Amino acid sequence: IINLYKPGEGITSHVDLPRFEDGIVVISLLSSCVMQFKPLSDISDIEQDGDNTNYYNKFKDIQNTGETIPVILRPGSVLALSGSSRYNWTHGIEENEIDEVGDEKIVRNIRVSVTLRKMKQDQLLLNKDDSNSFSFEVKKRGH
Repeated sequence: IINLYKPGEGITSHVDLPRFEDGIVVISLLSSCVMQFKPLSDISDIEQDGDNTNYYNKFKDIQNTGETIPVILRPGSVLALSGSSRYNWTHGIEENEIDEVGDEKIVRNIRVSVTLRKMKQDQLLLNKDDSNSFSFEVKKRGH
């Protein structure tokens, strides 16, 4: 997916749809911006046993503060989301012409983002009535 953003444009905070496999890559080009990460408000689905206990506790602490974590996406940067960052955190870009992180001011220009993600095999045929899908069907080849 290739998106063009003009200064002042953004994207609403979201978690990518579950119809896509784990592992999403975003490449930023031409201009910097700040992507905001925030933990989901409902953490009931996060495993609390085994090696995930420490992660769960840290996640819960951040969730309780409502903390948002800004990440500067500079031209040529690559952002990879998988596992907990893919499923348990929202990400979005506010509609600003200037981003501020600490003492740094980032004036936005035209920005291009390239998103790479793979649809799950069982999701290749989309329902035309699904409001989250496009108005066409993707057909499998050779199957």
